[in-house]
Amino acid sequence: MPNSNPEALKPAAEPLPEAAGAARAQRELGERMAHGVAVMLAVAGVAGLAQAAATWWGGGRLPPAQLALIACLGLAFSLMCAFSYWRLKRRGVHAAMAWFGGASLSLLLSLPWITGTGLSDAGLPALVVVVLALGLLVSPRAAKRALALSLLGVAAVALGQWMGWIPGPSDARPTPLAVLVLGHSAALLLGGWLVIHYSQVFFDALGSAESSRLLLADSLQQQNEAAEQLRLSEARQRQLLEGSLTAVLIFGGKDGVIRYANQRTLEAYGVERMEQLRPDWVMPGEGYGREEALRLFERTLNQGPQYQWWCSQRRDGTLIWWDIKTLAQHQDTDPQVVVFGHDISAQVAARAALTQAREQLEAQVRARTQALQAQQQRMEAILEALPLTLSIRDGGGRYQLVNRQFERSSGWRREQVLGRRSHDFLPAAEAAQIASTDAEILRVGGVQHYEQALVHPAEGLRELLFTSVAMQDSEVGGYTVLTLGTDISSLKRLQHELEQARDDAQRLAQAKSDFLANMSHEIRTPLNAVLGLAQLALLREPAGAYERQAFEGIRSAGEHLLGVVNDILDFAKLESGKYLTSCDVVDPLEPPRGALAMLEARAREKRLGLRLQVEGELPRRVQLDLLHTRQVLVNLIGNALKFTQQGEVLVRVSAHDGRLWFAVHDTGPGIDAAQQERIFQAFEQADVSATRQFGGTGLGLSISRRLARLMGGDINLQSSLGQGSTFTLHLPCVALAEPTGMAPGDSGPRPQTPSAQLAGLRVLVVDDVELNRAILMEMLQSQGALCQQADSGAQALACMDAPDCPPFDVVLMDVQMPGMDGYETTRLLHSRRPELPVFALTAHALPEQVELSRAAGMAGHITKPVELSRLVEALMARLRPAASPTTPTPTEPAPPAPAKPEATSILGWDYAAALARCAGKAPLLRRLLTDFEQQYRQPMPEGGEALRAWAHRLKGTAGNLGLTALATGAGELEQSALTVTQQQQTELKILLQRQLDSLANWLDQAA
Repeated sequence: MPNSNPEALKPAAEPLPEAAGAARAQRELGERMAHGVAVMLAVAGVAGLAQAAATWWGGGRLPPAQLALIACLGLAFSLMCAFSYWRLKRRGVHAAMAWFGGASLSLLLSLPWITGTGLSDAGLPALVVVVLALGLLVSPRAAKRALALSLLGVAAVALGQWMGWIPGPSDARPTPLAVLVLGHSAALLLGGWLVIHYSQVFFDALGSAESSRLLLADSLQQQNEAAEQLRLSEARQRQLLEGSLTAVLIFGGKDGVIRYANQRTLEAYGVERMEQLRPDWVMPGEGYGREEALRLFERTLNQGPQYQWWCSQRRDGTLIWWDIKTLAQHQDTDPQVVVFGHDISAQVAARAALTQAREQLEAQVRARTQALQAQQQRMEAILEALPLTLSIRDGGGRYQLVNRQFERSSGWRREQVLGRRSHDFLPAAEAAQIASTDAEILRVGGVQHYEQALVHPAEGLRELLFTSVAMQDSEVGGYTVLTLGTDISSLKRLQHELEQARDDAQRLAQAKSDFLANMSHEIRTPLNAVLGLAQLALLREPAGAYERQAFEGIRSAGEHLLGVVNDILDFAKLESGKYLTSCDVVDPLEPPRGALAMLEARAREKRLGLRLQVEGELPRRVQLDLLHTRQVLVNLIGNALKFTQQGEVLVRVSAHDGRLWFAVHDTGPGIDAAQQERIFQAFEQADVSATRQFGGTGLGLSISRRLARLMGGDINLQSSLGQGSTFTLHLPCVALAEPTGMAPGDSGPRPQTPSAQLAGLRVLVVDDVELNRAILMEMLQSQGALCQQADSGAQALACMDAPDCPPFDVVLMDVQMPGMDGYETTRLLHSRRPELPVFALTAHALPEQVELSRAAGMAGHITKPVELSRLVEALMARLRPAASPTTPTPTEPAPPAPAKPEATSILGWDYAAALARCAGKAPLLRRLLTDFEQQYRQPMPEGGEALRAWAHRLKGTAGNLGLTALATGAGELEQSALTVTQQQQTELKILLQRQLDSLANWLDQAA
């Protein structure tokens, strides 16, 4: 580089003359050998062509075929020479001669056999030439092999001539065979030995020359590599110096002359070459001149490295500040000093600017102090004018600052408070609360909100809301507590009045809930009886169609009324959002048909049309909440009939966009747009006069919309005054496939004759409680099923394996049994019959129990106590009938049930439900109740797993017999059997004893 002066590296060494001469001699020898071989091959090729021509036209007395063969050999030899020449050009002398020698030996040794001349053949002496050529041009080993092959060939020709295979010469006095053999062999041996010997010497000489040349070449390469490394090292050093971010200068130690400056130095001074760098820029004077520099160099040479700041100037006259380090370099009689410098001009300028800024800042602080003093005065004025009490206390609880509002609210003057603690002027309880709050704030920080009652010396008790926060006090280095207070005495009085009003409202609400609960119980009890008797009457197959229609109407209306009463009367559940919905598989037309059937009589009374219209295609079966859907439709259709005086009410049913749509259209007066949203609020109607004219509470639409939204849908209204109204209920449409065993168009389970439901179905009932098995078997047999029972899992497996037992179509399995439970029994049953459907009998189908049943391979759940309709529906929906129901066996109607004694004295007994589970057979019910009363007179287990199993059996049996209160108590005991208290056991014992005594009295009366 032009800016630096290190000595340049020497050029790489030239090759040695000896090595170059050897290489040149070897190259010339190779060229001569190649030229000689090329000439030889050309002569040999021409000779071969001449031999072929001479043989063909001057063959003499030889046969034509033999002449042709010999001529072909001559041509082949010429081609062989041409191919050898090609190899000479491509592969070199050795490859060409190796091929030519082998081919020549083969041709020369075959000619005596072809011509029949034997050892007298003129080509045999040429073998010596071939051996000589291979030895000199290929290798001694090739000559040895050629000699051996030639001797073997001569021996073979001699043997052939001696055996008469070769005719030999035709002269009258032929040369003796031994003489020919000896002559050829001697010539070959002598020539071959000479060739082998001297070719070995020749090739050894060539090898030595080549070795010498290679040694020279290696030496030359090592010399070049060393020179290149030296050059690269110097280049790296030069590159490091030139590329360094540190300025580097080299001075003469005695005279201070600049000997070297790197690129960074030149850039700093604003020049391009070292010749442009002036010494008076580097040493400008005024403490940084030539004399100071020479003294610095002298200290460096005598004492070692030196560190200091140095000032110089650029080409444009601006100053440069350096942080330098000097090192000494002693080189013979010319010591030098190397100076490394870092440009710190920016730091020096920053320090100067910092000094200036500090002076400016001090001036600003003085001005700011004056402004703060003015601001403090304004703040004090604001604090004094605050409508809030303000106080500041230090860590010891002493008041440091209070405002005027504090004086007014507390009744204490400022001079009485400042510097004192709360204990000095406040009652002990109030002072203790303030001290405790302050300690908590100082300990954990944050903001504390609290209320406190203070006694004003003149005005009495006051309620204040305080907000306290910890603040750091920069003056004393600790923390203080800032407290703001608001007088809330009037708010507290109002709050007290509101709490009293709330308590009164809660008492009224509780009284209302108690009243509704009592009414709910009083209404449900007779409704259960009506439903049970209606179902029993339908099971008895009434004689006439009118009676059946009447009982079906009673059953349908009773079920709907019971469902409505169960939800509406339980008002607390409705308001708390705990309204439960169900999921039923029904015909989508079943809810509107049921609703229309219930309201048909009312429409006839008002002479209004009541029609059902299906728009588009509907799915056969859908999942929805049948009870609540029908309840909503009854409310909507009932309202339409109530407010419509003439015309008709049309119910349109359609399914699209993944939803089921029920549109109730009437030709009534319509509803004003301003009133349309208000009518969905509780206790609201569109017109107050409507209440006087048509009656009603205004709860119907509110409850209906809430029910619709609970089921995942909603109710929309389209109406105009004088044009009627359309209320549209839309619900999610979950379409299902047509269940097996149900005829197309069947809308769900209906009361039928026993044989038309489960006729021929073979059922295995597995339950460890005899009463439960008896009730289930009676229900199934009343529907035409063929039943067999088992009291354990092991007995169920034995029934399946019995050779005389016909195969079952379905198994009803209690999941909680002693020993082998229902899940394990199901798995073992499926190992024998994988396709057998098994239904779980459980008291409550919790999600985890459903998952366990699914994992065990069960087909579904049937909840205890078992309802006959749901049992039949579950079996019909999932199973194929075992026997064809097309020709049911007629059964004689059962005799009417005898009048039952009064059962209302037995707490929580649903007699109608119990009788329905016994297929309306009162004697069977009495027998089961007698067995139950005798069985549970036995002592109750004391605790643990035995108590849990006993409570589980009691819960299921009591539920099947309609003893709901006893079943509920047993269920609670089952859940806590392992941790049950003596009081809980005693309460259940008392309840059980009362139930059993009441049952015994009832049974005595019934007998």
